[in-house]
Amino acid sequence: MFNTDKTIKNSQEDRLGRIKFVKRVSKAIYEFNSTDNFAIALQGKWGCGKTSILNMISNEIDVNSDSTVVVKFNPWNFTDCNQLISQFFINLSTK
Repeated sequence: MFNTDKTIKNSQEDRLGRIKFVKRVSKAIYEFNSTDNFAIALQGKWGCGKTSILNMISNEIDVNSDSTVVVKFNPWNFTDCNQLISQFFINLSTK
């Protein structure tokens, strides 16, 4: 039997019970109220569900916050550093 590396798109597809974690992280993001910047790292081995969690977090933010903008960018699509930086800022400016 083959298992594909297909990500899930929303919490309705989640069979592993990650929604509590997703809701906590999402809420921390859209309720963040400071002039300071922050970063969140999601680390894990290949195939453990990082992209699925990011998809669910993005959906939760979209549903619960009108003022938080999610910008999706995949740095693996670029081999040249200048192209990566350029495309990142082009993508960011369109949001």
